Amino acid sequence: MAADLVTRNVAQLARPPKVPAPERKDWTAADVEAALGAVADTDEEAPVAVSLLAGLRQGEVLGLRWEDVDLPGRSLQVRHALQRVPVEPGSRRRTFVAVEPKSRTSRRRVPINDRLAVILACNRTREAAKRAALQLEPPAADDYAFTAPDCSPLEGTALTKRFEKRLVAAGLQPRTWHDLRHGFASRLADAGVDLLVISRLLGHSGVGITATTYTRDPRAQMAAAVARLG
Repeated sequence: MAADLVTRNVAQLARPPKVPAPERKDWTAADVEAALGAVADTDEEAPVAVSLLAGLRQGEVLGLRWEDVDLPGRSLQVRHALQRVPVEPGSRRRTFVAVEPKSRTSRRRVPINDRLAVILACNRTREAAKRAALQLEPPAADDYAFTAPDCSPLEGTALTKRFEKRLVAAGLQPRTWHDLRHGFASRLADAGVDLLVISRLLGHSGVGITATTYTRDPRAQMAAAVARLG
């Protein structure tokens, strides 16, 4: 009796179209200054600066607690990422959950420069004032470093929209939040930093994705390399 079984996987005969990699906008030093200027002295300044000057993913930024911020030691400890998920499957109600970072290598300690340290110190003062206005205790070690106006955790989509509006108001070209992380990596690559070092800073599982995704167009370096043969 026929069992209507297919003896081979016909899907293997399909030839799906190639999807081009998204084109990323390169960052210059002026671009960095313009982006930071657009969010200066706002609630978006510190989260934007952490992605642009330290290379953290947005979820990693939002998952930072004050115990992860070592200003004297000039470093950030990435231990969790913050996500907003349904309270239960199929529910429209959502809650915030601290989850493990994207990969094992995403758990990392990231050094920060003096400029970012100053921005984070100012953010802590801002957070303390915000909590005082709500008659809450000063920020504790296990409190999130970046919060909403009511001191609840920040929602990533809303934060991105506010960031994009700041860019538009400043007359700057559109940037996604992930472009901030790309800016951090590409600026390091332009400065001649080894790809392995950049990969570790970004928390990649391997240097391959760093080389193919986050470095800038190598044509200028290619021309210089060939010129040496002359």
